[in-house]
Amino acid sequence: MKKTILLVVMTFFIAMSAQAQKVKIKKDIATVDDVVVCKVEDDDVSRGAYYFTNVESGKKLLYFKWIDYGEFGYFEAYNADNLDVILFETEAVVGLKKWLVEKLYVTGALTPSGIDEAKLMEFSKKKGKEFSRRRNEN
Repeated sequence: MKKTILLVVMTFFIAMSAQAQKVKIKKDIATVDDVVVCKVEDDDVSRGAYYFTNVESGKKLLYFKWIDYGEFGYFEAYNADNLDVILFETEAVVGLKKWLVEKLYVTGALTPSGIDEAKLMEFSKKKGKEFSRRRNEN
């Protein structure tokens, strides 16, 4: 019985890992399944902030800014062309850059040629602005 359960669990994990996207960031170049998606560049002005940049054109696509608000910290995401409007917020976790590349790529919001604005807006609505809401409640 234990062997059967172990076999089922192992099969599940193997199946999940086979379907997972292989995201790598090496020398600031982000790839998904060996497709170059974007460049991840640190912002020289704000500590902990970074850009997703188009590799071919060098155009800055998205900007992620670290916000430290006492008991919690999070990232705000902006369209690099408009730093006045927050698109969405996300918690700070280990591997966040890879996670963001994967999720934005899988949803079609981030492509090797740039940003699909409609899909980015859809992703932003789903991800939301939970941290701003919590901050404003305090």
